[in-house]
Amino acid sequence: YATKGSGFPLVLALQPGIFNAQTIWDFDRLAGRFRVVAFDFRGMGLSDRRAHRFELDAVIRDLKAVVDAVGIDRFALSASHDGAPIAIRYTASHPDRVTHLVILDGWADRADFEQTAAHRMQVAIVEGQDWTLYTETLMSVLSGLPTERVAGLAEQLRANVEPDTWRALMTAELEWDVRSDLAAVRRPTLVLQSR
Repeated sequence: YATKGSGFPLVLALQPGIFNAQTIWDFDRLAGRFRVVAFDFRGMGLSDRRAHRFELDAVIRDLKAVVDAVGIDRFALSASHDGAPIAIRYTASHPDRVTHLVILDGWADRADFEQTAAHRMQVAIVEGQDWTLYTETLMSVLSGLPTERVAGLAEQLRANVEPDTWRALMTAELEWDVRSDLAAVRRPTLVLQSR
């Protein structure tokens, strides 16, 4: 994990694999107002690359370990994409620690996405052996990111996570369902969804 800035703690649970603790240096504006904490998910970035188990409760224990190691008792929690279920479950089960929750392009049940043509295409490509094709397609077609950012983020994903680890995460996420946790989130929450 890494920290930057001073002020009230803001923990980032950003999209696993794409963002990591090293990208914290890109958060200068946030670090001007908050003590920003970013961490690498298990098996990714600078974390132990041999970790391939992504049960939701295990990943939540990782988040808890990071905030305990940093020594913060209360903090705002911001999550994006596949980090959202982690943040939702953590906030629901630790209401004494999270003061505010921000979700960007998140989901509560991966099954909703599983029925889409985009997901079927993603699975077909990731099961192939062309990791470069997959990462470029993920960034350009499935993420909806501006063209000028696609190549850099695809390269960053390839540097941060191995294909087998990514497949293990995708498989585990099929079991991540935090819909029942939503009613237990009793903190001010901002939900943003990109077009």
